[in-house]
Amino acid sequence: MNTSSDIIDFANIRSALDQGHRVALFIRHSERPEIRSDDKEFGKHLGLTPRGVVMAREAGTRLAGFRDVRFSASPMTRCRLTAHHFAEGMGFETPVVEDADPLGVRGFYYDDPYAVQDLMRQQGYMAYMLDYLRNGIAPYSRPIGPATEQTADRGMAVGALCYFFWGLFPLYFHALKPSGAFEILAHRILWTLAFCALVLLVRRDFG
Repeated sequence: MNTSSDIIDFANIRSALDQGHRVALFIRHSERPEIRSDDKEFGKHLGLTPRGVVMAREAGTRLAGFRDVRFSASPMTRCRLTAHHFAEGMGFETPVVEDADPLGVRGFYYDDPYAVQDLMRQQGYMAYMLDYLRNGIAPYSRPIGPATEQTADRGMAVGALCYFFWGLFPLYFHALKPSGAFEILAHRILWTLAFCALVLLVRRDFG
């Protein structure tokens, strides 16, 4: 994986998107309430402060107008809310935020989440994360490069598995006789079209 120390801003991201590039943004959650020192779940169910909600929406407005977007977040409530309000800022009325468990506390990035939590309390949450992002390594955490590659590899594996099962569908054609392949494919296309139309109607995303 190639890394760079160059600092980019939303203007750079908009420019890349305007040129047709695909962009993946890893966004830290917005402002949250304090985490109790005895909280072993790392504040999993903590939401955002009112200021944190405003900050997330304001950040989203910097990328307003782009519709070909997917939102994923770790199971932490504050992360899911950050993605939700960021999407609202982009102009999505009913954002859909997918689960991305590998980005959570026990995901690919931390070797020992409890040790990381204790160190964050000592060093400061933001200071720890900034050092981790800047240096690519941090105590009790995996190097960012390999951890991110593992996240991407998992997505590729899931995609390949989907194609594998899709390729097995013709094996059922013989079991569905007297229906022929044309009739079966026609049903698949028409019902998929109906389902996608229903999803778009619910999400109100026709852009």
